Amino acid sequence: MSLQGRYPRSNSPKKLAWLLLPIMLVIGAIILLFGEQQPEKTVTGNLAPSEGLEGYAVEYRTPTASITDAVEQRLREFQARYRQAAPYFTVSHRGSDETLEAVATRVGSYLSGQGLGEYRGEHQPAAEQGVAEDYHVPAPLTVIAREQATPIVDELLYALQPYIKGRSVVIRDPQTALDEVQLRLNGVAKFDEQGRVILDER
Repeated sequence: MSLQGRYPRSNSPKKLAWLLLPIMLVIGAIILLFGEQQPEKTVTGNLAPSEGLEGYAVEYRTPTASITDAVEQRLREFQARYRQAAPYFTVSHRGSDETLEAVATRVGSYLSGQGLGEYRGEHQPAAEQGVAEDYHVPAPLTVIAREQATPIVDELLYALQPYIKGRSVVIRDPQTALDEVQLRLNGVAKFDEQGRVILDER
């Protein structure tokens, strides 16, 4: 009797295929989860469009105490609502515009006062920050965050409205940390008599 007859083959092609199937499914799931994803851009109306700018000036004006109180009250409510999620916002500005820098610093100060974020200075071009250049939409305000952070972004922009408004674009970037949101000020800052800011188009 041959060895093949004495020891029947147990690894038939059909059985090997069934053994390999779970491995192939696991590999496919890993590719879907961790494969390269492109950011998605979304124009949002969370900050009012820059219109009705009569009476606004380009010289920096410090916001009144009532504006600061309104922003801080909304941020306290925001911080209490999202205490468990603990989002962190970084604020930066484009170029060497001293007025825009002053506004970004003010927003960063509001956020840091509630432990919600900080001012980060002048931001680098989008491509250098891990966001594809095609998705960097020139807008007065650019927000970069994960898609899951959409409700958080909406409420944060609402909290800032007593001080700052303008057209915004949200870039939903899957490479951004879950708890990180970037606020990039790109427009021209214009101020009313109380120090409220409209970010206008460049």
